Amino acid sequence: MTIEAFYAAVGGDYQATLRRLMVPEIVETFAVRYAQDTTVDRLHRALEAGDAERAFRTAHSLRGLAQNLGFERLYQAAAVLTEALRPRRLPVSPALLAAVDAAHRQVTEAVAAYAKA
Repeated sequence: MTIEAFYAAVGGDYQATLRRLMVPEIVETFAVRYAQDTTVDRLHRALEAGDAERAFRTAHSLRGLAQNLGFERLYQAAAVLTEALRPRRLPVSPALLAAVDAAHRQVTEAVAAYAKA
């Protein structure tokens, strides 16, 4: 799998990400490192603890991370969840978290496939 194929698999735009980060090795390094990122786990913990402020901040961080890395599907899901959490009221729709989880899983599975190639 090429880096371009990886980006296509996660609904991203490699060329746009490359223009933003400017160095192919940086794009690849940060994309692969995403698999070790704990932001989604921290989001789950904040929601389980009923900490709306922390959940909002974590969802907002995930949105920014996904946007910077060009993971469009994850960015869109995190953006919707961030806006739902903006009033700092829980609970939020489980479907919103499920969308984030699905997009996150898609990225981590694509990272694993890319790393094997």
